[in-house]
Amino acid sequence: MKSKLIALLILMSIVCLSGIHQDIHAQPQAAKRAIREMDLFDFVWIGDPQISPNGSQVVFYRVAPNQQRTDYDGAIWIVPTSGNSSPAELITGKNVSNARWSPDGQSLIYRRDGQLSLFSLRTKESRTLTSLPGGAGGAVWSPDGRRVAFLSSTPDEQTASEGSPNASDHKSDVHVITEASYHTGGRGYLNHTSHQHVWVLDMPDGANESVKARQLTNGKLDDNEPVWAPDGSRLYFMNAPVDEQFTRRFLYSLSLNGQATKIATIPMGIFHLAISPDGRRAAFHGAVVTEPPRSYSQFDLWVMELKTNATPRNLTANYDFDMNNTITGDNNNLATNGQGLRWSPEGRFVFDVSDKWGHTALVRIDTQTNAVEEITKGDQAVLNFSLTPDARTFVTVISNPVMMADLFVISPDGTQRRLDPETAEL
Repeated sequence: MKSKLIALLILMSIVCLSGIHQDIHAQPQAAKRAIREMDLFDFVWIGDPQISPNGSQVVFYRVAPNQQRTDYDGAIWIVPTSGNSSPAELITGKNVSNARWSPDGQSLIYRRDGQLSLFSLRTKESRTLTSLPGGAGGAVWSPDGRRVAFLSSTPDEQTASEGSPNASDHKSDVHVITEASYHTGGRGYLNHTSHQHVWVLDMPDGANESVKARQLTNGKLDDNEPVWAPDGSRLYFMNAPVDEQFTRRFLYSLSLNGQATKIATIPMGIFHLAISPDGRRAAFHGAVVTEPPRSYSQFDLWVMELKTNATPRNLTANYDFDMNNTITGDNNNLATNGQGLRWSPEGRFVFDVSDKWGHTALVRIDTQTNAVEEITKGDQAVLNFSLTPDARTFVTVISNPVMMADLFVISPDGTQRRLDPETAEL
């Protein structure tokens, strides 16, 4: 009995000493606490990730409160996909956004103060490319990097009063509403005497060469989403009547001399136009318009042959979840964009995101079998993404209930690696 008591005391001593040893060598951890209102000034918003053609670097838009804590400052940042160095500010300025890589990975075209600028990765210098009264945006490089297509608002025919020498210089701030569609959250009051059209820039060969923008489309409809054919010989774009109760879209082919040919009238609202690598098909998001109209229609992924009067085919008709990211919130309101559709190099698959049971996954859709495969899984939202031309490396912005939106590199098997640890402690 005595020997058993001694053995028990020795065992208890070892356990106690072991616990003391662990406490001494344990790393101190910050105590968790509830969020406070002042924590807002430490928040950082990440968005619009764009991976370089060779997959080595990512540029993204970063927003944070300014030092005076009176407004938000945005800038374009860059980080290597290897994770060997921290993100660094690349292009500064309050009103910079929408950076897009040139096909050779040597330049970025981006938006500054409503106009387009070109940034050289070699010299770290910028030059202004446009100075149009209607601004410029939505820039897309041609496959050979020699041209850039973009959108700019162009006034319709000048009214008599505007051209009259006796016209008053005073401009009233009263809005006279005569159209059912008169205001949007992103643009404010719509100006139905000015419409958005497709323009093209011939990119300069040298730093001192002048640049001139050419308008390719005109008319009294807003043109949207210009995309290049894979061979760079033409563009495709969409527009829609603004005075109709039920939305429909016109899809056009556009030559570089401004000749537009209507391919199809699509009886629904469509967006995120993407052309297949062989130039024969277009993929897009769309929601079927019903009569009488429903309060909400599910977004699906559609594919259509680029032939006159072709009929769209719904790839996700039997997949009962929204295609495209419709989950929103404070985390991604300040730094969005970057979302779209991407084809695989051989043209069989389309990469997209899908909302499912409160989370958003990066998915791959087989255009032959209509099968939808989730690449990412779990309780998180893939807010936007881009990928390399070979579709072997994805860069995404991911958010979850306990993590601010941040950059991740994703492999085709779904493996995730965090790129920017800046918000990890928030």
